[in-house]
Amino acid sequence: MNLKQIFNLTVLGVIVTQVPLLAAETSIATPDIIRFECIQLSNHPSESKFATVPVLSDGTKTTPLFLWKTQEFSETGYTPERRCHQVTDRLNAATTTNGGVENLWLTIGRINHLGVLCYVNNTSSGCNKNNVLFTFNRKNDKDPAKVIAKMLNFSIQKSGEQPYVNLGQSVNNKSFPESVIID
Repeated sequence: MNLKQIFNLTVLGVIVTQVPLLAAETSIATPDIIRFECIQLSNHPSESKFATVPVLSDGTKTTPLFLWKTQEFSETGYTPERRCHQVTDRLNAATTTNGGVENLWLTIGRINHLGVLCYVNNTSSGCNKNNVLFTFNRKNDKDPAKVIAKMLNFSIQKSGEQPYVNLGQSVNNKSFPESVIID
């Protein structure tokens, strides 16, 4: 074996031994949230509340992200339970499409003259009919920026006047002490 072959084998050996280390470093940085669930918080009919909660890779359900109790949309079939399930499904679809919650942002906008909360994958995007999570009720539509400011421990960035909440960072840091009550 000549010196060039020994050198090539040495370099190859270094590369092969480093690949598992790089993979381990990547897995350490991977968020531990794997999905969202809609859960019922109370079985009593007069107190029936639902919540959208992040679920970690070990199965732990964390602090609710959204609490659903408004009856404002019930006449049109959008009960708190239905809204909870729909928004949870949309968050899970967004997470899957995005490849996780990293770089997944929540922001506000208007669709058909209604205030909405939507998800985007950067702070230069806005709401459209394809990324809406939910429509604000009349109470929250008066000041949707206030609603988003309550979210996730005020971890807001602004692009111009548009507020953005980094969902992945906030959920993975468990920094949402106050759920947004959708009443």
